Amino acid sequence: TAAQTSANSQLTTDKSVSISGEYIGILFQGTVAISLAVKPAFGIVDTVRGETRLVRPVQLLMFGTELGSGDYMAAPFIAPSFAEGFAVCPRGWILALDSTATGEQTGRGGSCTQCRISQYSVNPLAGASSGVPSCFNCPRSAICSGGDEVRFTRGRWVVANGMYTLVGCPQGFQLVNTIGGQFSHDAQDCVACSKSQYIINPNNSAFACQNCPIGASCDGSTLTSLVAGAVWAADNTTGRYVLQSCPPGYERQATTVDAQQCAWCAAGKYCVGGSAAAVSCLDGQYAPPGSNASSDCKSAVMVELIAVLPMSQEQFGAAQQADFLSSVALASDVPVGFVYITQVVSTRRAASGIQITSRVAANSADKAQDVASRLSAERLNTQLEARNLPKVTSFSARAVITPSSFDSFELSTVVGGSVGGFVVFLLALLGVGVLLRRLREQAAYRALVAAFRSAKPGDPAGHAFTSFKLHKSYAAVQVLGKGTFGCVVKMRTVNGNQVVAIKMLVPQRGTAFDDRERRQLMREAGVLELMTRCKCDRASIRHHIKLSLGSQFTQFQKRSEKNKREVNRRSVKLGSRINEPSWILRHLDILNCRTIVL
Repeated sequence: TAAQTSANSQLTTDKSVSISGEYIGILFQGTVAISLAVKPAFGIVDTVRGETRLVRPVQLLMFGTELGSGDYMAAPFIAPSFAEGFAVCPRGWILALDSTATGEQTGRGGSCTQCRISQYSVNPLAGASSGVPSCFNCPRSAICSGGDEVRFTRGRWVVANGMYTLVGCPQGFQLVNTIGGQFSHDAQDCVACSKSQYIINPNNSAFACQNCPIGASCDGSTLTSLVAGAVWAADNTTGRYVLQSCPPGYERQATTVDAQQCAWCAAGKYCVGGSAAAVSCLDGQYAPPGSNASSDCKSAVMVELIAVLPMSQEQFGAAQQADFLSSVALASDVPVGFVYITQVVSTRRAASGIQITSRVAANSADKAQDVASRLSAERLNTQLEARNLPKVTSFSARAVITPSSFDSFELSTVVGGSVGGFVVFLLALLGVGVLLRRLREQAAYRALVAAFRSAKPGDPAGHAFTSFKLHKSYAAVQVLGKGTFGCVVKMRTVNGNQVVAIKMLVPQRGTAFDDRERRQLMREAGVLELMTRCKCDRASIRHHIKLSLGSQFTQFQKRSEKNKREVNRRSVKLGSRINEPSWILRHLDILNCRTIVL
């Protein structure tokens, strides 16, 4: 029985744990071994530091009466020793505590309980809940036979904090051990990546399975570039591969992580490789797909096609653009490599439409005219419908001839035969002469553009300020003014007899005017021509024309009071309807003006 030594050294029996009766066994001779299961009361159980302490010491006493003689019999006091700390129970068992605790004086009863099948324990004081020893559920990738018998089917596991912890997975698997960002024992598992994914580090839960970019192929484990020579680097911060550079002839595209690719350089551009963007050829030049140097840009005559499709820019993705190019190529009977898109913008004419500007390269003006004549909305719509694209709502096609179009450009030229060799030789000499002249013209033009963009009013003007066609007639003296498209330069005739002011126009960007600039220049040329034709005595007219929607005539001022009143009267009468240069011509004729001072 369990007993406690009191202050008077008398034994008191704990009736709750005593075993009593008339007899528990009759021994006629020899010895008897008696086994007892003891459930002590624990005052302290620290599952973190591994400390266990009983409320009071435990002693065992065997006593009774000899049946034959009636003599009192007693065995010596036995003070059993109990295992403590993390060894309080055998491996595969837990220290199961009573649910009720009434303080350190009474304590909580505890007994060792073996974990059942589908559970395990490697530490009797550990448990899923902090401070409460319990058996752990069997991990998802393991088989538990009870106790501490655990067999894992995948992954590398170690014992940490009294439990099995997943520390690594096979290649192609993602290590999962959290729920909502918090560690979860029961969530630990090695999850296989799909065949269209890859993973950088399967031994770290911070790295997840990633979708394969369009510029690579994946097998669920690794990433392989689709283009030889492309460089991909692992980003250990994001757990993704990042496309660093592409070989020459390809353009690095990385608008999103999943859209990373080395794209085959588009027609009309050249790609030097690395991380550089594709460079468009000069206006009037063409380069075949996959070009990798500026020397691949050759002069050509372009057929410009402008079409409006009833769809949004988001719907006009890479696949739709490829189908559109194929449709244009088939409609114009040219290889698809000679067709490229130059611009895609939303149009205000249709609420959900886009305007697509594309070009078709031809090796001569006649070929370009032939292509333009074949292109029609009906032929194009037939090809678009075959590729599930909507029909065009607006369509135009025209040949675009630029100065560089007159350079020789071979799309596919075969020169053969021995007849007329001498004529071919003379033509070759002529071609060399034309080529050299064009090279000089282009060099002079580039110098002109560079000089104008850096010039300031009042600067002296050198040889570069005179265009190639004016070199023989004029010599530049000084920069008088600078505007949006160029400079007004004071020039003197080569014979020195006349001083003139000539306005030289250059594009705002690049070396060729775009469509918007051309339209604005045509309006300005019309106004200048108007002012040149109309001359008026003793009159000075100041005008302001805004070349945009809603523009209006703002002021006419005449030296003559009579003319001034007449102009003011007409201005008030006409109001905001004055928005075209033709209006000035019409009303200057009404006023009989002959001289205009701008």
